[in-house]
Amino acid sequence: KKGPLIVIGRSGSGKTLCCVYRIFFQYLQYWKQSRLAGGAPLLPSGREGDGLSHLNQVFVTHSVSLANKVLEYFSNLQQSAMPGPSGGSADHRTLQGGSLVEQTRLPDNIKKFRSFPIFVTFRKLLIMIDGSCRSPFFPRRHTGQVHPDQVIMAESPDALDPISALREQRRAVQRAQALGRSAGSSNSASVLTEVDYDLFKARFWPKLCQKVPSGCDPSLVWREIQTFIKGSYKVLDSEKGFLDIAEYREVAKKCSPGFEEHRAQIYDAFKTYEQLRKEWHCFDRMDVCLHVIRQLQQEPYAGPPIHSVAVDEVQDLAQLELALFFLVMRRPYEELFITGDTSQTVSRAIDFRFCDLRSVFHHFGVTPPEIDQLIINYRSHQKILALTHLGVVRPLELAFPHAVDVLQPDLGHRDGPKPIVVTDVRLEDLARHLFNLDGSNAGIAFGASQCILMRTEASKGSLPPELSKALVLTVEQSKGLEFDDCILVNFFKDSIYKEWQVMRNFREDLLESKTEQEIELRKKRPHFERYRHTLLCSELKHLYTAMTRTK
Repeated sequence: KKGPLIVIGRSGSGKTLCCVYRIFFQYLQYWKQSRLAGGAPLLPSGREGDGLSHLNQVFVTHSVSLANKVLEYFSNLQQSAMPGPSGGSADHRTLQGGSLVEQTRLPDNIKKFRSFPIFVTFRKLLIMIDGSCRSPFFPRRHTGQVHPDQVIMAESPDALDPISALREQRRAVQRAQALGRSAGSSNSASVLTEVDYDLFKARFWPKLCQKVPSGCDPSLVWREIQTFIKGSYKVLDSEKGFLDIAEYREVAKKCSPGFEEHRAQIYDAFKTYEQLRKEWHCFDRMDVCLHVIRQLQQEPYAGPPIHSVAVDEVQDLAQLELALFFLVMRRPYEELFITGDTSQTVSRAIDFRFCDLRSVFHHFGVTPPEIDQLIINYRSHQKILALTHLGVVRPLELAFPHAVDVLQPDLGHRDGPKPIVVTDVRLEDLARHLFNLDGSNAGIAFGASQCILMRTEASKGSLPPELSKALVLTVEQSKGLEFDDCILVNFFKDSIYKEWQVMRNFREDLLESKTEQEIELRKKRPHFERYRHTLLCSELKHLYTAMTRTK
C-alpha cells in the first residue's frame, strides 16, 4: 500500500512486525532491481548534480532495546533470504547478525554513515542530523562526535560494549551531580546540561510550584511545556521558538481542554522555567529539535538521501519532532510509515493523540492519510487483554479522555488463565515455582523468554541475590519486547504516584453496565481533579505497557 501510512493498534497487534516486513519487502524489491541493472543505483539522491543513489531506509523508535531487537530480527530475515550479496554492488552490505550494540557504533554525524538500513532511536537520529548541520547545537570534537566533557545528557545510550559502559558510568556521575546541585547554583558556562522530567522536578519545580494552583502536579506543567508551548507544530511559524499565551490557549484547548482554567498560570511557570534554563546553561529536547529544524530551513538537508522511514512508538514524539521527517525525506512521502499506541506513552514530556498528527501533514501541504487500526492481538491471550482493557485502558478513557485514542477493544486469538496477584511470597520462591527453575549457589538461571519487570532503575537493587542472573528490565526498557513469562514486581510500591485510591472513583463505571448518557452525566467527578492527578495518567500507561509484555 502506498503511503504515507498511519497505523494504530494496542500492544501485541503486530505494529512493529508490519514495520519490519514493510522495510524488508522494500529492501528485497530494490536490490533485485539493482542487480538486474548491474548493481547500479536507481533512486534519486535528492540533490542536483549528485545523480542516483541506492535505497536508504531508516527505522526510528523511542527505545534502544526495541531498535536493537528489530535490527537483530531484520538481520536474520536478510541472512535467510539473501545469504550473500552475489551479483550486487560493493555498496550492498549485509548487516552482521546478533549485532545488538549497533547504535553505539553509529557516528554522531549522518554524513559519515553509508551502510543502510539504519535502526535507531529518534534521539540518536537527531544527534546525527545535528552533526550534519553547518552550526550544530551540540559542541563537537574534531571527529564529529558530541563532546562528552561539554554536554551532560539525560539518557544513557544503553550500551552493551565495555567502552560505552565506561562512558555511561561517567555520564551517570555527572548526571547525579546535576540532580544534586542546589537550585540557586549555575552550571559551568562550558557545560550544557539536558533537562528531563527528573531534573525539572528536582531543580526547577521548587522555583515554579508557587506560580501554579496548589496541588498541581509537576508532570502536568512539564508536559504542557514540552507538548504544546515548545512542542506544537505551530512553533515552526514562531520566531521566538515557542507559542505565545494566546496561541498556547488555542492549541491546548483543541488538544487537551481539561486544564483551560490553569493555562495562564502554567504559562507564567513556563516563562520562569525558560529564564532559569538559560541562566543555568540547560537545554531540553525541544530546544535541540527546533535548532536542527531551523538549520534545515536555512540550508536543506545535506546528508545521505533518506528514501524510506518507519516510525514506531510515535506516541512518544511531539509534533515538532515529527516535523523533522518532512524536512529530511523527499516528497510526496510515499514511504513514510507511522505507527504507535497512545495507551503506551512512556515519555512524561508528551501528550500525544493520533488525531493531532493530521495537523503536521497539513502544515507541509500533504493530505493526511486515513488511520488504519489493527484489532487482532497476536501476543497476549484473551484473559490478559480483558484485564488490561477493563483495568487500565477504560480508567484511562474515563479519567483522561483527551490523553488516549478510543479504539475498538482488541481481540485475542486464544484463551488463557486469569492473571494473578501474588502477595506475601518471597520473589525467588515465586520465580522458582512459576518458571520451574533450578536454584543453586550460582543463582536462579532464567531463560531468554522469562523476564522480571521493575518500575524504576533504582528498584532493581531490591532484588534478592538469587535473581542476580535473571533478565531484569524497567518498564520503559521492555517497551516493544515480548516474553513467555513475566513477573511485574512491586509496581505500585515503587511508583512515584502514591494516590492510587482515587481509582475507586471509577469502580461503578467499570463494574456496572451503563448507557452512554449515564456515563456522560458522571464525567464531572467532584473528587477527581485532573490537574492534581496527571501523574496517574502516565503511571497507568506504564502499567499497561508492563502488563502486555507477556504472552
